Amino acid sequence: GTLGAFRLAASAIGDKPMIIVLGDILFSFNLLSVYRRFLQSNAKLGLVVHPNSHPFDSDLAITTWPAKRIDSISFKSQHRDDSLPINNLAIAGVYFFDGASVVAIPDVSGDFVRDFVALEIAQNPGSVIALNTVHLCMDVGTHDRLERAEKLVRILENRGKWQSKLRVLFCD
Repeated sequence: GTLGAFRLAASAIGDKPMIIVLGDILFSFNLLSVYRRFLQSNAKLGLVVHPNSHPFDSDLAITTWPAKRIDSISFKSQHRDDSLPINNLAIAGVYFFDGASVVAIPDVSGDFVRDFVALEIAQNPGSVIALNTVHLCMDVGTHDRLERAEKLVRILENRGKWQSKLRVLFCD
């Protein structure tokens, strides 16, 4: 799972604030701007969340407004009543940590959101916030999703709405 990788990164960082972006995420929001929002919040953890086109097969942040704190997580593996309206704030795979929460990541295997973030929410209400964005944020972890993302980026480039000022290479 992802928890071991987060712990490994945390052990290299120490007690300094940290940003982790999953390697199969394509996004168009300004990472520095969102990081500043996180720092101003004084939260321990911040999760970028966004509305998506498939909320019934996504992990969703359940929030309290206007405070934007995450009260719980509705996991895609849980049964959901399709007749009820749901909070469409999908967890995007971009995470912000203060220094103390970096040190608290346990040295065990498991899923980061399920086995660490959900526990943090339960043990320390209000310590995890939703960093909302309506900018492009796509999981490109499959061949089909990557092809859709490439087409979308080409369309946005042609319309002058996609500008990449920073080239990043993610290695897995």
